[in-house]
Amino acid sequence: MEKYYIPNINELYPDFEYEVKDGDKWIKVNDFTNAYEYEDSCFYGFYKDLQAGNIRVKYLDRDDMIELGWHDKIQADKYYLVVDGDEIQFYPDAYQREEGQGIGCSIYYTLGDKINQMAVWIKNKSELRQLMKFMGWLK
Repeated sequence: MEKYYIPNINELYPDFEYEVKDGDKWIKVNDFTNAYEYEDSCFYGFYKDLQAGNIRVKYLDRDDMIELGWHDKIQADKYYLVVDGDEIQFYPDAYQREEGQGIGCSIYYTLGDKINQMAVWIKNKSELRQLMKFMGWLK
Protein backbone atom coordinates (compact mmCIF):
# COMPACT_ATOMS: atom_id res chain seq x y z
CA MET A 1 0.00 0.00 0.00
CA GLU A 2 1.45 3.34 -1.03
CA LYS A 3 1.85 5.97 1.68
CA TYR A 4 2.41 8.92 -0.69
CA TYR A 5 1.13 10.14 -4.04
CA ILE A 6 2.03 12.86 -6.53
CA PRO A 7 -0.69 15.53 -6.42
CA ASN A 8 -2.45 17.12 -9.35
CA ILE A 9 -1.76 20.83 -9.75
CA ASN A 10 -5.46 21.59 -9.13
CA GLU A 11 -5.26 20.11 -5.60
CA LEU A 12 -2.94 22.85 -4.39
CA TYR A 13 -4.12 25.86 -2.40
CA PRO A 14 -2.80 28.01 0.46
CA ASP A 15 -2.40 25.88 3.60
CA PHE A 16 -1.82 22.69 1.54
CA GLU A 17 0.74 20.35 3.13
CA TYR A 18 3.23 18.43 0.96
CA GLU A 19 6.86 17.29 0.79
CA VAL A 20 9.64 18.42 -1.56
CA LYS A 21 12.63 16.30 -2.48
CA ASP A 22 15.96 17.91 -1.66
CA GLY A 23 18.76 15.62 -2.76
CA ASP A 24 18.02 12.30 -1.09
CA LYS A 25 15.79 13.79 1.65
CA TRP A 26 12.11 14.81 1.68
CA ILE A 27 11.34 18.11 3.41
CA LYS A 28 7.85 18.76 4.80
CA VAL A 29 6.22 22.00 3.66
CA ASN A 30 3.22 23.07 5.76
CA ASP A 31 1.87 25.74 3.47
CA PHE A 32 1.67 25.90 -0.31
CA THR A 33 3.11 29.32 -1.15
CA ASN A 34 5.20 30.84 -3.87
CA ALA A 35 8.54 29.51 -2.69
CA TYR A 36 9.81 29.50 -6.28
CA GLU A 37 10.89 32.78 -7.82
CA TYR A 38 10.92 33.01 -11.59
CA GLU A 39 10.27 36.11 -13.64
CA ASP A 40 8.13 34.43 -16.28
CA SER A 41 5.84 32.45 -13.97
CA CYS A 42 5.77 32.25 -10.21
CA PHE A 43 4.80 28.55 -10.37
CA TYR A 44 7.19 27.42 -13.11
CA GLY A 45 9.74 25.88 -10.73
CA PHE A 46 7.06 24.23 -8.65
CA TYR A 47 5.41 22.79 -11.76
CA LYS A 48 8.77 21.42 -12.97
CA ASP A 49 9.34 19.75 -9.57
CA LEU A 50 5.83 18.34 -9.72
CA GLN A 51 6.41 16.90 -13.20
CA ALA A 52 9.75 15.41 -12.12
CA GLY A 53 8.14 13.62 -9.16
CA ASN A 54 9.97 15.77 -6.60
CA ILE A 55 6.76 16.72 -4.81
CA ARG A 56 4.60 14.26 -2.93
CA VAL A 57 1.69 14.23 -0.51
CA LYS A 58 1.11 11.73 2.28
CA TYR A 59 -2.22 9.94 2.32
CA LEU A 60 -4.29 10.58 5.43
CA ASP A 61 -3.33 8.26 8.28
CA ARG A 62 -3.83 7.79 12.02
CA ASP A 63 -0.99 10.17 12.96
CA ASP A 64 -2.54 12.97 10.88
CA MET A 65 -5.90 12.46 12.56
CA ILE A 66 -4.33 12.58 16.04
CA GLU A 67 -2.38 15.72 15.08
CA LEU A 68 -5.66 17.42 14.06
CA GLY A 69 -7.20 16.65 17.46
CA TRP A 70 -9.03 13.37 16.79
CA HIS A 71 -8.86 10.61 19.40
CA ASP A 72 -8.94 6.84 18.93
CA LYS A 73 -11.82 4.81 20.25
CA ILE A 74 -11.15 1.38 21.71
CA GLN A 75 -12.93 -0.15 18.72
CA ALA A 76 -10.69 -0.47 15.67
CA ASP A 77 -10.81 2.19 12.98
CA LYS A 78 -12.98 4.69 14.83
CA TYR A 79 -12.01 8.22 15.81
CA TYR A 80 -13.84 10.99 17.60
CA LEU A 81 -13.49 14.71 18.10
CA VAL A 82 -15.25 16.73 20.78
CA VAL A 83 -16.42 20.20 19.67
CA ASP A 84 -18.52 22.39 21.96
CA GLY A 85 -19.53 19.34 24.00
CA ASP A 86 -20.63 17.29 20.98
CA GLU A 87 -18.80 14.17 19.88
CA ILE A 88 -18.08 13.87 16.16
CA GLN A 89 -17.35 10.32 15.04
CA PHE A 90 -15.18 9.33 12.09
CA TYR A 91 -15.36 5.80 10.67
CA PRO A 92 -13.00 4.90 7.84
CA ASP A 93 -14.97 2.61 5.52
CA ALA A 94 -11.99 1.29 3.58
CA TYR A 95 -8.25 1.54 3.80
CA GLN A 96 -7.74 0.28 0.25
CA ARG A 97 -6.00 3.27 -1.25
CA GLU A 98 -6.05 3.32 -4.98
CA GLU A 99 -4.51 6.16 -6.92
CA GLY A 100 -6.87 9.13 -6.92
CA GLN A 101 -9.27 7.76 -4.32
CA GLY A 102 -8.09 8.36 -0.77
CA ILE A 103 -10.07 7.07 2.24
CA GLY A 104 -13.81 6.62 2.23
CA CYS A 105 -15.35 7.46 5.58
CA SER A 106 -18.59 8.20 7.36
CA ILE A 107 -18.69 11.14 9.75
CA TYR A 108 -21.49 11.49 12.31
CA TYR A 109 -22.09 14.85 13.94
CA THR A 110 -24.82 16.69 15.84
CA LEU A 111 -26.52 19.73 14.36
CA GLY A 112 -29.13 21.13 16.70
CA ASP A 113 -30.86 18.10 18.17
CA LYS A 114 -30.34 15.87 15.13
CA ILE A 115 -27.55 13.42 14.44
CA ASN A 116 -26.30 13.78 10.88
CA GLN A 117 -24.09 11.65 8.70
CA MET A 118 -21.89 12.55 5.76
CA ALA A 119 -20.01 10.10 3.58
CA VAL A 120 -16.87 11.57 2.06
CA TRP A 121 -13.57 10.65 0.45
CA ILE A 122 -10.62 12.25 2.18
CA LYS A 123 -7.27 11.91 0.48
CA ASN A 124 -4.87 13.73 2.80
CA LYS A 125 -4.46 15.77 5.97
CA SER A 126 -5.01 19.08 4.16
CA GLU A 127 -8.43 17.94 2.89
CA LEU A 128 -9.48 16.84 6.38
CA ARG A 129 -8.28 20.18 7.81
CA GLN A 130 -10.34 22.05 5.17
CA LEU A 131 -13.46 20.00 5.99
CA MET A 132 -12.95 20.64 9.71
CA LYS A 133 -12.63 24.40 9.12
CA PHE A 134 -15.73 24.44 6.90
CA MET A 135 -17.77 22.56 9.52
CA GLY A 136 -16.49 24.82 12.33
CA TRP A 137 -14.66 21.98 14.06
CA LEU A 138 -11.25 23.58 13.82
CA LYS A 139 -10.63 27.02 15.25
